[in-house]
Amino acid sequence: MDAITLGELANVIQADPAGLMRTDFFGAISIDSRTVASGDVFWAINGDRFDGHDFVPAAVKAGAQAVVVGRDCGLGSNQLLVANVEAALREFAAWYRSMLLGTVVGITGSVGKTTTRRMVHDVLASRYSVTQSPKNFNNHFGVPLSLLSASADDHFVVLELGASAVGEIQSLAELSAPEIGIVTAVAPAHLEGFGTIDDVRQGKGELVEALPDFGVALLNGDDPNVRQMAARANCDVQFFGTTNDCDIRASEVLASADELRFVVDGSDYVLNVLGAHHLTGALAAIAVGREAGLLPDEIQQGFSAFEPTAGRCFVTRIGESVLIDDTYNASPKSTLAAADTLGQFADHPQRILVMGDMGELGPDAESLHFETGTACGERADIDLILGIGLFAPQFVAGAASAGTEAIEAGSPEDLMTTLVSRFSPGDAALFKGSRSAAMEQFVEQLTNHLKNLDSRSVA
Repeated sequence: MDAITLGELANVIQADPAGLMRTDFFGAISIDSRTVASGDVFWAINGDRFDGHDFVPAAVKAGAQAVVVGRDCGLGSNQLLVANVEAALREFAAWYRSMLLGTVVGITGSVGKTTTRRMVHDVLASRYSVTQSPKNFNNHFGVPLSLLSASADDHFVVLELGASAVGEIQSLAELSAPEIGIVTAVAPAHLEGFGTIDDVRQGKGELVEALPDFGVALLNGDDPNVRQMAARANCDVQFFGTTNDCDIRASEVLASADELRFVVDGSDYVLNVLGAHHLTGALAAIAVGREAGLLPDEIQQGFSAFEPTAGRCFVTRIGESVLIDDTYNASPKSTLAAADTLGQFADHPQRILVMGDMGELGPDAESLHFETGTACGERADIDLILGIGLFAPQFVAGAASAGTEAIEAGSPEDLMTTLVSRFSPGDAALFKGSRSAAMEQFVEQLTNHLKNLDSRSVA
């Protein structure tokens, strides 16, 4: 964030910095008192389970030179009083966005947003100065914070736009004003908020409608629901995918346990990632790179810099064994992609899928777990499925109906007991589930178990 005076801030959010020098500068904000540094401005945001005003004293003690509050906290000259802190944050971020000269890239979709955002960033960073959303800051708090982390010197700002209901992407797009929009996929996800897959398509397409006439919509041409969004665009539309009518078309796709290779318009590309599903983000990144005037070698340079992160098909090898941590989130589409990924380890003695609940699927959660379990069970390269959670009975029943051995664990302890007893050195296991399932705990426990075995064998 570029340095701004408290006076400018006060004017934008219509607050009076009584007693403060209006020429005092600040260069960072925080909505978490634990991250406040000296000179920051703290915003007392109210969450579902906390009131940010309760943390104002801690923020001041940590060095905040001013706080934005919705009620008098008795600080006198240190507080900027506004009618609504969240609305004030949005107003400030919108004003700051209007000062940015770089191109804003907005990315949405039911799956693949974070991976696509990181790939787009790394490709653009091969030549340009780029800021991206920290982590998965993609909601009504995260997008303003992402914008405020950018600088006037940035050529590009790459943002995730997430939603769980119709209208939310429209609101975030109005705030961030992207000139390039990417839609990765439409799939059953966040159905508790959206309701139906048609509503998901409607909501994700709000990004396309928000793009200016001089902008460009980059759409996954392999997804029929995304392809339909072209009719809602008032700007140039380009499709990326593997079908013949895509503008950015991948051919000769080869996904192995170590890398993803493919060809676009005669140029070879390779990424050190696990899973063919990474192709969607890679093609979107190529599309943005071309819009930015990058050459194939520069795009490949960005791909070479890309590294998987924990929770997103992150591979750990312990001796001959392979553990795949894909625990960040789960939906039916991403779970099937994970099952296909596990099948790439056909040279290992046994492949085990350890599955937690897929969250926020609404009233169809039971049937979607059964159907997804069935589809995973039909994968011939999966030898064993272990399920845990509220919907484990449905997932396991589906897998068993397809002929794959599937076991429901009644507790975390039961799951680990079964997993340890069935996992032999040299096997491959993939862990999947929504955030609420906390499946990463099992990755850690099996990792420690195998490391202990390995250390004993060496001793």
